[in-house]
Amino acid sequence: MPSADNTFREGWTLLSEEQFAEARKTFSGITPGDYDLGDYVLYFTGIALSREGKPEEAAEILERLLSAFPESPLVPYLRHALAFAAAKEGDIPAATKYFRDSRGKVTGNGRKAAEGYIAARLMEDREEEGEEKGEERGEEQKEEREQKRAAEAHLENFSSYTVQEGALLSMDRLWGWRAEGKLSGWGLPVSFYGRYAKALFRAGEEEGARAVFQETLERFPPSDDYYDVLLDYGEFLRKQGDTSRARALLRRATKDAPASFRSEVDYLFARVEWKAGRTTKARRMFLEIAESEARPLTAERARYQAAWIAEEEEDWKTATEQFGKLRRARDKKIRRESVFRHAFGFYRQKRYGEAIAAFEAGEKEASSPVERARRAYWRARAFAETGEEQKADALLRTIAADPGAGPYAIFSSLRLGGDPFGMLNAPSSGETAHCATEKEKL
Repeated sequence: MPSADNTFREGWTLLSEEQFAEARKTFSGITPGDYDLGDYVLYFTGIALSREGKPEEAAEILERLLSAFPESPLVPYLRHALAFAAAKEGDIPAATKYFRDSRGKVTGNGRKAAEGYIAARLMEDREEEGEEKGEERGEEQKEEREQKRAAEAHLENFSSYTVQEGALLSMDRLWGWRAEGKLSGWGLPVSFYGRYAKALFRAGEEEGARAVFQETLERFPPSDDYYDVLLDYGEFLRKQGDTSRARALLRRATKDAPASFRSEVDYLFARVEWKAGRTTKARRMFLEIAESEARPLTAERARYQAAWIAEEEEDWKTATEQFGKLRRARDKKIRRESVFRHAFGFYRQKRYGEAIAAFEAGEKEASSPVERARRAYWRARAFAETGEEQKADALLRTIAADPGAGPYAIFSSLRLGGDPFGMLNAPSSGETAHCATEKEKL
């Protein structure tokens, strides 16, 4: 007779292979109350039943789980599974019942996508109730707000989790409403359709994305959000390999567009030049954008690209200058790397005094111990280059002893002549053997 552990493993394997009936039959060979993973036995049985489309039997398992293991952390997870199964079947009362006590209590992208789908479906139900009441009270504006909220909730879910089952169900819901002509009647803004098209593209629905982009640009009048969608469509075409069409589309649109949009188009074209290996032209275009009337974030991105091109071409002077102009950038990632690259540029030009000052200033602004150690390490290297070995060694010893310095502790130890992996040579305290004994007991 197989042990309960072997039976449990077999049941789990069958469940993982979506052999739900066989998994249930296997789990039935274990008495939950006599097994240390009894709540898992019930939970997996309930999951199998819900996936088989047997909600009543799954609900009975939930009651058994609550009765036998009321404190089990698996209770909200089984409620969540039942809510999702009910929502997929359109059983809104059951979905509402289970969702009430499971919402916000589950983790994992798959479950969060399912949670988002359930929430949006329940909004639809409120919307339908509102329609009936609206006919009596004439509250058409309220109905439209509810409809928009449900559509926006589905889009948020689809955009956030894209390839998960719950997100794909939200995608199907939106696509169905689009085919029925409902979306266009709900007064949704152009930005909604832009996000929708981008999410479709991420999900691999290229033709659907193309159709939504085209319909949106034909239907809405020019506005800031309209031009953002137009840019996204141009980027979509570029990624599809249709660079000529993207260029023609955006060139036509720039005629009457605001300066900020023209800068965005120029940025896109500069990226095309850069990707094509025409770095000199790309760098010039990026710098022109950075000095233009572009949106601040666009100007920063353009300058950052130009700085990196200069870095790759070993034009240290230009790279240092451009990174220096980004030390107060709005974008956190650009700002953090630019602070380091500006100081590192001085180091590469052998302007060690300026490098030391810049690295030290950067250490004070570092957002993490590793980033602080990175700047301190190169400050020590700059000290060494100027002949100030004592200052360099003192700084390296500090970094080598810092448990938060990450790889720079190893680099520092290596430069000091020590064994960077010495920490791994500590004698055993016997804890490993104790763990092995405990494992055997388990």
